[in-house]
Amino acid sequence: MTLRIWVSLFLLFPALLRAEDSVIVSAIRIEGALRTREWVIRRELRFNVGDTLAQTDLASAENRLHNLIFLNSVHVTADSAGAVTVDLRETWPILPVGSVEFNEGTFSEVASDPSTFFDKATLYAGLAHFNFRGAGDRLLLFGQFGASDGFSLYYDSRWLAPRLPIAVRVRWNNLRISDREWAVHDTTAYMRSQQHELDVSTRAGAPRRLGLTAAYWRIRKEHPGGTQRKASATVWLSPYVVLDHRDVEWYPTRGTYVRATTNWAGGDEQFLRSQFELRGYLPLRDAPRAPTLALRFHAATATSSTPGWAGYFTGFGTVLRGYTGVKTLSKDYLLGDVELRFPITRETTYDVPLLGRYGQRWPFGIYGMLFAQRAELQYNGLRDERAAAGGGLFFRVPYVQIVEATAA
Repeated sequence: MTLRIWVSLFLLFPALLRAEDSVIVSAIRIEGALRTREWVIRRELRFNVGDTLAQTDLASAENRLHNLIFLNSVHVTADSAGAVTVDLRETWPILPVGSVEFNEGTFSEVASDPSTFFDKATLYAGLAHFNFRGAGDRLLLFGQFGASDGFSLYYDSRWLAPRLPIAVRVRWNNLRISDREWAVHDTTAYMRSQQHELDVSTRAGAPRRLGLTAAYWRIRKEHPGGTQRKASATVWLSPYVVLDHRDVEWYPTRGTYVRATTNWAGGDEQFLRSQFELRGYLPLRDAPRAPTLALRFHAATATSSTPGWAGYFTGFGTVLRGYTGVKTLSKDYLLGDVELRFPITRETTYDVPLLGRYGQRWPFGIYGMLFAQRAELQYNGLRDERAAAGGGLFFRVPYVQIVEATAA
């Protein structure tokens, strides 16, 4: 009998510990929200008054709030009476957009030959609202020139309304861009691209998401000599599913992410494409600042009728690490890499007094990374294998969250 009692106590001990750490939510207070609507914060908590919470639930809620780009910092705490306090600091929501993107080449290429800057880089200028409607929506309107010229409009939401957990993304652009199908063969040509896109899905940030992207894409290509070719108009339908169990979206330290997408295109061109992505994050020890092993696997395929402009390109905006300036076109590819991530500095916050409350608790931190990568590209039956290794740095900064610098 005594042995049975001790065994029962042993089995109940973890549950007793959890019960001691748990509280019943008696109130939820949100402090520091100047522009953000209260339901935007509450939707990420995933608990209400009367629910039972453990410390891990508070940490998970804080991580989900860190995904919101318009927040500088967030702290979620609960006292012994069950009163939960969400203390946050917002960013300044409206900013001029002025940036440079090496979308037709890389920084290394331009550094070695500055005269190619406007052939390989695009300059952006416009306005961005990171907390549109006070609902955490993003609205961007900008013009661009250089490697691509034109205008773009972009809007996205994580959750449209308190009782409508639907995410919507709208994209429109009219651009003159490089014809990458010719650029792979070291020949300069351009095409006019008009894209209208609407994406509707279940709420962003959810562990499981279903979505559908509908797009109209009109392409008018030029021969290298400037001769016009017949325009090609296609309608795209792209259903997708996402399983997201990462702790933080922009710099995960644990969890998994899976996305599967199919693109059906009809019209002047008819073809089918599919993409699959799997990511996993494994902390090497149970500590807040533990090194993390990040694993990634990508696979994509396209039917033989897929036109060159709709293939998969590397060496442009998306590069294979270690292959600077090597431009490729593929209709099928496999890509796998592994990263060892580790903190170099403590992640801290600092104040920018000029911005008042919007300049409070700006985040900053530096992380290191070592990686190995292998890829297999296929085009018209020809296979090309690539491998690389190297390292880099991640910088934690406001508004963009993570900036990466890599050498391979």
